Amino acid sequence: MRTFYRPDYPRTLTALLASPGGNPTAPFVSDAAGTLDRQTFHQCVLRATAGLRKVGVGAGTRVALWLPNNAGYLAAIFACARLGALAVHINTRFRSAEVGNLLRRSRAGLC
Repeated sequence: MRTFYRPDYPRTLTALLASPGGNPTAPFVSDAAGTLDRQTFHQCVLRATAGLRKVGVGAGTRVALWLPNNAGYLAAIFACARLGALAVHINTRFRSAEVGNLLRRSRAGLC
């Protein structure tokens, strides 16, 4: 079944966070640790963005993300998007040889 979205539906990660629609204290993202509202998640993204910027991540930087599926992983993806960096997603089940190969091929500058 194909889903159609309204014309004003946010089409990028940054647009989704910036979207004025919705209650800022309504549930926004959930994981095993709990549920974060839009405002709290946005603060997580801003902290992740500041941390990445502090270590030199900027537009075009490849950042390897080897994280479990949780709100922190999603915040890191959004932070990369805010900085114009490329998030290289690494499966946490990969062995070290597979990770090394992926890092070499992706030329990730930060892990």
